[in-house]
Amino acid sequence: MYRFEIKLLYFSMALIPLGIIMRMNDKIAGGFFIGLGLIGLFIYFVAKTIKDYLNLKSINLNIIQLILVVLMTVVLFSKYLFLRFSDYIGLLIIPLFIIVSIIYLLKEKSKNINITITSIFYLLLTIPLFAFEFHKSPRQYIPKEWYNRYDVRKGVPIDIPYGFHFKETEELSIKAFELRKTKQYYEAIQLYRQAIKIEPNNPRLFFDLSDCYARVNNLESAISTIDTAIQIDSKYAAFYNNRGLIYYKLKENKKAINDYLKAIEIDSTQMTFYCNIALVYYYEEEFNKACEAIKKAESLGLEVDNYEEFERIKNRCSE
Repeated sequence: MYRFEIKLLYFSMALIPLGIIMRMNDKIAGGFFIGLGLIGLFIYFVAKTIKDYLNLKSINLNIIQLILVVLMTVVLFSKYLFLRFSDYIGLLIIPLFIIVSIIYLLKEKSKNINITITSIFYLLLTIPLFAFEFHKSPRQYIPKEWYNRYDVRKGVPIDIPYGFHFKETEELSIKAFELRKTKQYYEAIQLYRQAIKIEPNNPRLFFDLSDCYARVNNLESAISTIDTAIQIDSKYAAFYNNRGLIYYKLKENKKAINDYLKAIEIDSTQMTFYCNIALVYYYEEEFNKACEAIKKAESLGLEVDNYEEFERIKNRCSE
């Protein structure tokens, strides 16, 4: 029985980096392997926690660390698979796990080897959750919610005026859209790629594919894909707007401004374009331009009171 438990532990642990590597290469099964690995670890450590507690009849640092490992398994499952970020449970458990793990690794004299290895493994898995601030472009397995520089969460849907030449392409696009609604972006990416093979000159497919890449923070691919859409149709403003958003996330504000200006040049009736460029101007400390953009957005229907960021800009304008 003990051998089976150990095999379960290390087999489950091996599945997780395999799944991450597959995700980085946009393979559909990546999420499955990550989930399967975390479920295996959850089962192992729940059983071990109960068993060790019943044997000891008391709580020591080993038991506390076991409980935190179980909780961290749930947290990592929610973040790596369901992209649930900024939740209070995670914000509480992650720092608590890090602190207790360091104490456990440094101070505990009777360390359990399996708890030790798993604790180090989980500490490594938490690094991508914070590393986004230290890289110009984050790895794509970090959900975009953790790379949201200025906490701008509300978006405006864009209607793309491109049809499909083949029924099969349309069906693939519809399926991909349904996957996007449930945040299954990697699966959607595969479907858009299939659709592009059928209609390689349809800019809508590249636009949607770029959005999927951006949502899993594969920002380099997001830019190159939207570049292709622009090459096919350089007169559609939303393409430049979306590329500007990606540059904005990469902190390449000058490029973002240029794209927003191009979008406005093509279509000056879109409130969203002025909102986006106002934010970049504001964080570039070009306050007069930010104020002008916000005023224009208001004239097009922006309700500033609904957006904390824009209200901050407007207050600056009145100073």
